[in-house]
Amino acid sequence: AIHELRSDLPVECITLAAPSFAGGHWPMILGDLGEWAPDAAADLAFHKAVLQAVQHGRPPARWLLKTPGYLLMLDELFAAYPRASVVQTHRDPAKTMPSTVSTVAMVQWLRTDEVDLDATSLLIGAVFGDALATVARRRAEGSLPDRFGDVRFADLMADPVAAIAGAYDQIDRELTAEHRQAIVDYLAAKPRGKHGVHRYTAADWGFDVDEVRAPLADYLATMDVALEA
Repeated sequence: AIHELRSDLPVECITLAAPSFAGGHWPMILGDLGEWAPDAAADLAFHKAVLQAVQHGRPPARWLLKTPGYLLMLDELFAAYPRASVVQTHRDPAKTMPSTVSTVAMVQWLRTDEVDLDATSLLIGAVFGDALATVARRRAEGSLPDRFGDVRFADLMADPVAAIAGAYDQIDRELTAEHRQAIVDYLAAKPRGKHGVHRYTAADWGFDVDEVRAPLADYLATMDVALEA
């Protein structure tokens, strides 16, 4: 219910690039998010080599890549992939940050009983709070490439196909009929909650809802992010 992993499902790039030892995978595993400083350029160089190896001998294709960590390294991302477009998803940080901490904590609990939830919550809140605010500011001032599409979580839940099609329009791509049907079929086979529900509150993972949202008030207003709790 937290994060399903299977060989036939998409996987986040943080996992794909783990053998680089330069990305965000290892700080999460080690249990001290500040102990292992990622090297985004080296991580993406390894990532690109993996994709080139996988695609070798096949026709050119556009890759769909995913990890929240890209918010922290957009300059390096656009340097590694100059023609990349970014679809940024937007959800109430009072939901996303506790979810992130719970996932990190679960990974750590697989390896140790000594998990510092307070330190993890403080670091996740600071890092992703700053990233969301910084990306919003840089997009507004034009210091990032104008190749962003936006998907709001509330819209995605209400009408997934329309939400994704809207983001595709923003990055000048067409959501084909085949792709639309693939989304419908995937959701029919894997409805939300199929493997249980990940229930949590902000307080469960060391967050105060108002304290999470207050520094991001401009971002929430600009991106019209629905508050969930």
